[in-house]
Amino acid sequence: MFRALKNPSYRVYWIGLLISQMGNWVQMVARPWLVYEITSSTAALGFIAFLNAIPLLFLSLFGGVLADRSDRRQLLVVTQTLYMLLAFVLAFLVWAGVVEVWHVACLSLLGGIITAYDLPARQAMVTDMVGKADLMNAIALNSTAFNTARILGPTIAGFLVVWVGMAFCFFLNGLSFLAIIFPLMRLRFQQTPPQKEGNVWENMREGLSYIRHQPQLLAFISIVTASGLFALPYGTLMPAFAQEVFGTNAAGMGALFAASGFGALAGALLLARLSTSETKPGVVILAAFGLSLALLAFSAARTLPMAVAALALVGLCATSQNATTHTLVQTMVPDRLRGRVMSAFMMVFQGFMPFGNLLAGFVAERWGAPFAVRMGGMVFLAYVALMTLRIRWRGEMAPLSNGQEEAEAPEPAEARK
Repeated sequence: MFRALKNPSYRVYWIGLLISQMGNWVQMVARPWLVYEITSSTAALGFIAFLNAIPLLFLSLFGGVLADRSDRRQLLVVTQTLYMLLAFVLAFLVWAGVVEVWHVACLSLLGGIITAYDLPARQAMVTDMVGKADLMNAIALNSTAFNTARILGPTIAGFLVVWVGMAFCFFLNGLSFLAIIFPLMRLRFQQTPPQKEGNVWENMREGLSYIRHQPQLLAFISIVTASGLFALPYGTLMPAFAQEVFGTNAAGMGALFAASGFGALAGALLLARLSTSETKPGVVILAAFGLSLALLAFSAARTLPMAVAALALVGLCATSQNATTHTLVQTMVPDRLRGRVMSAFMMVFQGFMPFGNLLAGFVAERWGAPFAVRMGGMVFLAYVALMTLRIRWRGEMAPLSNGQEEAEAPEPAEARK
């Protein structure tokens, strides 16, 4: 179940990732609470989330090219160090009592720019460490670390906000990056040789051309993209649910985040168990339907226990859908194109999410947070049903095989000259 952890480099990386993600989740809970405390506006929550994610839409393709043309480990040391500095700046502003919403907006935008270069390199480096044979197991374990932190981080943050203050939350997040920076500086493993041929635009076009010639891959990526646009923005509205729907405080909001984390952790562990399964396309479809129905249940909940149960199911289905699609992308792509293809995947998945956050924030401002989540769930349900009919009609539900796609990959840009 945990065989990827037998790899020494990946094991050290995974432990650092777990600690760093815990700090990240502490900040992810404290930051929207800070914004809502300053503004009392769901639109402001959506706008801050929009700024944090929008750079992925415009910069992630460049990040993918950089990931394929440079030493990924060194690139990650730089991006993680920059993340750490941003967290310390926010901690100082809050501690000094001078923080304003525009400070949070600027720091969120800068964090999003860093993410556009960090994510493609980080995702591609996992395959470098463990190989494709253990890739789904490693992705499931990454998700396990992420969702374990998603349980513990919000719980810690809720109590820290109440008893210590938000400044310490951001300072703690800054410290947590050291747990991943130091291991990255010491790790040694065989990386895919950086590609030096062609210019940036040729490299970018080559990655997009590969995706365009994989119709099955396009279909499943589109489902995950739709979830980022319509389903997953529910998290942006969590402060409004906590205060206005359930009448609770930051600790209660931490419990809501932790509930989805418990479900997501269960999904990650399930995927680790089924890491050799050949039914990945069916898992994506089933999880997508489950995610939309769970969101409808959450939007109808009027008590905290009901919301917790619904969010646990939301977390399980979202993790199963996203991690499985992630595995499909990584196993289909040739090694030399991995950074670029992963950057395109993250661009459409997380790059469109800010528009969903913005839309959810404004809809919630006008008609309430439950209505915004309900509408998002209904739209996503309709899209999944439509794509399922299309996939089955075109016969694209067949299991994927590793290696076949490698042979069918388009020629490098230099070879086509």
